[in-house]
This record gives sequence, structure tokens and C-alpha cells, in this order.
Amino acid sequence: MKYMNEDISKKQIFIMIFFFFVLILMVIGIYFLSHSNYEKVKIDKDRDYIYRKQSPYTGEYINIPYINIKGDAAKKYNQEIMQIEKEFASLPENRVGFVFNKSNHILSLSIKLVDYYTADHHPKTTFKTYILNLKTKKAYTKEEIYKRYGVDDEVVRKSMEKQFRKLYQAVLKEKYVDPNYCDYSCFLAWRNVEDYLDGAQLYIENNALIVFRGFKVESVFGEEKYFQNKDFKFKIEG
Repeated sequence: MKYMNEDISKKQIFIMIFFFFVLILMVIGIYFLSHSNYEKVKIDKDRDYIYRKQSPYTGEYINIPYINIKGDAAKKYNQEIMQIEKEFASLPENRVGFVFNKSNHILSLSIKLVDYYTADHHPKTTFKTYILNLKTKKAYTKEEIYKRYGVDDEVVRKSMEKQFRKLYQAVLKEKYVDPNYCDYSCFLAWRNVEDYLDGAQLYIENNALIVFRGFKVESVFGEEKYFQNKDFKFKIEG
């Protein structure tokens, strides 16, 4: 003998399973629809949005990025990057690296440049970033990025200062620096940091606003052993 609540329970389970699969199919459909839309902006559909290119000078694959996107903005950026290769990366001691991120329709590229041919013979790290809108194939301006995240120079500067102060506290903790000999201003001077925004480059990573900012890592204290790539990366919080 079947009871009414048994039939109701089975129907409820069936309905829940049905709607669960419908939801999964909708999510998959939305993902592939948006993904395929952005795939259309690629020059080479078989490659990623940004990939390591082959040098026209040596024929070797080097750590120089190529932006695999149609449009004038990406073309202009690729020409700039080619100049970096020609004038900077061709020097044997210099180092170049890059990372990129796609946050929905926003494609960001950050190039790290380490110059070993400096006047004081200490390597100098700088960054160059590029941010593209995959919907329009146009470049984002600094003003557009600021407006999108509701920040300005002062907000960015304060956020960077907060993280620089954390770096100072970290090197104190590791006993690289004696606070009686070198205070925070001294620490910044050794980093060659006068204005936090000098050389600051905007980047978007997983929808978060990031600034890449190079600074001098070597000094008389030997703390260059402490600094890592993540220390050049500043998350901006309004």
C-alpha cells in the first residue's frame, strides 16, 4: 500500500533533480556563449589571448608577450612591446617576464623588466601594463579604470603606502634593518621611492584592482634576499 506522502516525496525529488540539471545547463550555456564571443576577437583562435612569441631577431621563443587580439589598440601595444624586445630584452643581462589575466571582458597584461645596466650597478625593476576591453577591442584609460573602481590618485597612494609600511615592518622582523639606524623614510630612500605613484602601473586581476610598482631591492642591508615578486604587487582597496 502506498501512502500519499510517499508519492509527494518522489515528485518533489524528481522536480528538484529536474531543476538542478536545468540550472547546470543554463550555467554551461552562459559560460560557453560568453567565452565564444570573446574567442572571436582573437587573431589566432588556436592560441591563448596572450602568448610567448618568437623573436624576429633571433628566431627563438623568448619571454616577450604577444597580444593575440584584433584591433588597433592591441596592434599598437604589440608594436610597443616589440620595441621593448629590441631595446631592452636584447641586452644579455636584462630579464623580462610577464603575467596576464582575463576578468570577464577585461584583459590585462603586466610586463616585468629588470635592468642590470644601471649606473649604480644595482638591478632596477620596472613594470609596463596594458588593459584591453574584449567587447570593444579598445584600451582602457587610467581615468576609466579609476571610475570603474571608484578610486583616485589619493586612494591608490594611501593603499600603496599601507603595503609599503607592511614591507618595512617585515624587514624589521627579519632583522635586515635596525629601526634605530633606518626609519621608514630611510627605508623608502633605499628603495628609491619618493612618490608611491611614480612608475605605478594599473592591472586588473580576477576583477580586483592591482598596481604593479617596481622599486630598488638592494642596499647595504642585504635585504634583497627577502623581496619576492609578490612584493611588487599592490592590491588597491578604496
